[in-house]
Amino acid sequence: MNLFALLLPLSTGWFISNVGPVLTLKKGNTSITFDWIFATKDGFLAGVDMTPKEEIAELCLQSNKAHDINFLHKLFGHCAQDIINNTAKHCNLQVKTRTPSEPCPMCEIANAVQTDVPKQTSTKATTPGGRFFIDSTSVKEVSFGGCKHALGIPDDCSGCTFGALLKQKSDKKQVILAFLQHLKAKGITPTNVTVFFLVDNAGKNKALKSFLTENGFANVIFEFAPRNSPQFNGKIECKFAVLWCRSRSLLNTAKLPQWPRNALWPKAFLHSILLKNVI
Repeated sequence: MNLFALLLPLSTGWFISNVGPVLTLKKGNTSITFDWIFATKDGFLAGVDMTPKEEIAELCLQSNKAHDINFLHKLFGHCAQDIINNTAKHCNLQVKTRTPSEPCPMCEIANAVQTDVPKQTSTKATTPGGRFFIDSTSVKEVSFGGCKHALGIPDDCSGCTFGALLKQKSDKKQVILAFLQHLKAKGITPTNVTVFFLVDNAGKNKALKSFLTENGFANVIFEFAPRNSPQFNGKIECKFAVLWCRSRSLLNTAKLPQWPRNALWPKAFLHSILLKNVI
């Protein structure tokens, strides 16, 4: 996430127009529409959603150009150097070998508040879609969209993570049902791949099993971990720690004031999931 200076494009041949609060920048056949409207105490902010996939694709086209590893560290969501090298190799990107990797101050700030969590479990699925971990994480601040919780569902085999935002924890049932229906559309169902869920042993999670049974997923096998025992659910706990650390690094890099930073945490969190799945 970055602040956008409107005066800069206007000085380079772009034209600006608006329909109510929605702003549009246009130059030739290219247009950028700021259609994300956020109400504030004294007015509103306008934003635009841009994913890094196009930027990464553009870099891939510049395969003859070597890129600074510190720039790629920020572009790939503040990940580790070995992941940067592997992703660059996969995308046919050249990395400047003579440029040392510098300590990232934004990551140092984010890591300062990260707690240790278990990083291993005793068993591991060998087939993608064979076992999932489900858990939710909460924040104190409510986002612009009214969300206060995030749901994470990493795949045990591949590590690919599905993420969703929740206004209330009770919304978890519908999101998980939609996720299972998405798997079923892809040919991954409890009839041909045993799906495990590892969730904490709360009464609402037991009600979740009944809810899924009523909606056609009676063959889903549940694993329940004891409450307040994160070591039994280390996969998702570790995933949350990494995602929150990278989300804080993204927000630190954006240098946002505190109040929009608090309200924009969902974008940073989902963006971190997207980048982690890409790399």
